[in-house]
Amino acid sequence: MEQQDFAWGTSSRSSKMVHGGLRYIAQGDIALTRHSALERERLIREARGLVERMGYLFPIRKGQFPGKLLFSILLTFYDTLAGIRTHGWHSADAVRSEGPGIRRNGLKGANYYTDAVTDDARLVLRVLQQACAERAGTELCTGERICCGTVVARSTAWWCRTRSAVNRPIAARQRGDQRHGRLGG
Repeated sequence: MEQQDFAWGTSSRSSKMVHGGLRYIAQGDIALTRHSALERERLIREARGLVERMGYLFPIRKGQFPGKLLFSILLTFYDTLAGIRTHGWHSADAVRSEGPGIRRNGLKGANYYTDAVTDDARLVLRVLQQACAERAGTELCTGERICCGTVVARSTAWWCRTRSAVNRPIAARQRGDQRHGRLGG
């Protein structure tokens, strides 16, 4: 059950990135980085047209930390965790031509790496369609319709009785008032 429409509000609240967890390496969470990177690669394979690889340039400047060598090692490790090899080095001249808006002072070049981007609302709809296709009898609905079995109003909450549900605590509308819902069973 969804309060508004499926994926309502996701586009305005999302970075649109399906990242592999590069920042988690800096936090020392290698397991989470590996999991995120492998999930990103799975989505790129399974959701063609919805999740696409996108390249990024990380400019390296004289005297800057991390430098070319350290960041190259990091990206080699990042790609290895994902089972790919997309990182590389771009000279200062190449960076100037590829990214004319990048500041030139002290520019040595840029490390190149990839993550992925998506149309998050379309991805949500694709996941819902696949769930319905794989699970006969699944019904999707929005708003106040009963969609997953028996919806019962208890004081200020809506309860949904079902064998399985995919959601976190949801918000439901009742006579124009915002009410907080819970999934129960």
